[in-house]
Amino acid sequence: MRSAAEEIIERALSRLPDGLRLQVRNWLEDYQAKAALPESDLCLQSLPLVWAASPFLARLCIRHPDTLLTLAGTGQLTRGPEAGAVAGELTAALLGTVDREDLDRRLRRFRQRQMLRICWRDLAGWASLEETLGQLSELADACIDQALSHHDRWLREHHGVPRDRSGREVGLYVLGMGKLGGGELNVSSDIDLIFGYAAEGETDGERPLDHNRYFTRLGQRLITSLNARMEDGFVFRVDMRLRPYGDSGNLVMSSEQMEAYYENQGREWERCAMIKARV
Repeated sequence: MRSAAEEIIERALSRLPDGLRLQVRNWLEDYQAKAALPESDLCLQSLPLVWAASPFLARLCIRHPDTLLTLAGTGQLTRGPEAGAVAGELTAALLGTVDREDLDRRLRRFRQRQMLRICWRDLAGWASLEETLGQLSELADACIDQALSHHDRWLREHHGVPRDRSGREVGLYVLGMGKLGGGELNVSSDIDLIFGYAAEGETDGERPLDHNRYFTRLGQRLITSLNARMEDGFVFRVDMRLRPYGDSGNLVMSSEQMEAYYENQGREWERCAMIKARV
């Protein structure tokens, strides 16, 4: 005898074409061999359609059924997002991070959880286009900001605090360009970034580095944390080709060097691209 949850699933399955219905049934067998079905009726009603539309989400649920159960059980799938919630959840997820490998693993698991939530709401018809694009952009912002913060802290432990010639602290700023800058990132988008720092100087530790070397190292570590494909995939593909001089240019530049470039050598389209730039 079927359970109430299975009855809901069956009614939803009946609305799919034959080929898709068979595929979703096979995925459901794989899923139920590992975990119980979610208790949310809305989630169950939408599950066949969502899985039929996205094999990626189906396989993600089968691989990590706890993720679906948690999102459904807490109501995060069915209710709209709260402003700033993604950054707060990532902060909690990264508490106690011990090293770069641990950071990269946690970022990828967090990204999977958020992509399941965002894409499920989109495919189920519960989210507007503006919500979906905004949430993807907010996810990228949070991952960039918090990965950068961790790597900067670890580098400072070895090299000290970056300071300008007046002793003021200097940090790396990240410009989001294109879709990220405009807050309209889509599911398959790369993130276009430009790295800069306010002034020249060096770190104040026992093993000092000048700012170009320090921030280049910091930028490289940030890119690896986001871009490298690992067991749990990647966080976001990173494209740095919009920076001054493109692939042939330095990975990071001071604000003064950037100003000189855009004033004297930047092409018109490069200056126009700055319309969407966002720190």
